[in-house]
Amino acid sequence: MLPAPLWYAVVAEKHLSEELFEPLLEMFTTEEDWDVMNEQAVYLVGLLAKAFPGAFLEKVLFFIEENIKKENKTPYIFCFEALYYAEDNHFERIHAMLDKENFHWVDHYVRVLGDLMRKDTLVKFKEILPKFEGKHTAIELQYYIDVMEGKITDFQKGVAFCEMRDPEWKNHYQHMEQMFASAQSPIQQEVKVNRNDACPCGSGKKYKNCCLQKLS
Repeated sequence: MLPAPLWYAVVAEKHLSEELFEPLLEMFTTEEDWDVMNEQAVYLVGLLAKAFPGAFLEKVLFFIEENIKKENKTPYIFCFEALYYAEDNHFERIHAMLDKENFHWVDHYVRVLGDLMRKDTLVKFKEILPKFEGKHTAIELQYYIDVMEGKITDFQKGVAFCEMRDPEWKNHYQHMEQMFASAQSPIQQEVKVNRNDACPCGSGKKYKNCCLQKLS
């Protein structure tokens, strides 16, 4: 199951923050039952990439680079969803991943890039095609090359999961809202205390005569 703050961000959709970057990405390198969790994880990646296109993309690209170095085979493919929100200045680095050796999830990476239908990606796919001769990756590359050159006309361009998700999907997880709505919520909303309010420590004194003095 997703860690509580991540679940809450998924179902509430209003608690997205940069604090979720690290725990979400780290989760992708653990051994879990991903058949159960992948939709939730992919959805949250899309939301974060959409909300923080620069900062989150930088984290994701570094994360991918590090896992390629480690020849990691755990399903960090779910973070590829962030590429749907990549900006032009990211693509030199994004394309450079295709030159790296021992990229276990390269086929999945190619599929996401193919969905973006970029001219510079077409050039890159043609450049690296000979490198993958005789491998399944070459089939994926050739397919998207043909799509981008107009040789395949029945291709349906993919979009980020969080853009196409059926509203019923969210309703399925609405019960989670109640679980996290209590005072034990993993993500607390900051409450402003005025000087003349009762002190939140429970002393019975006014805030200005109690804990506010300790902060001065």
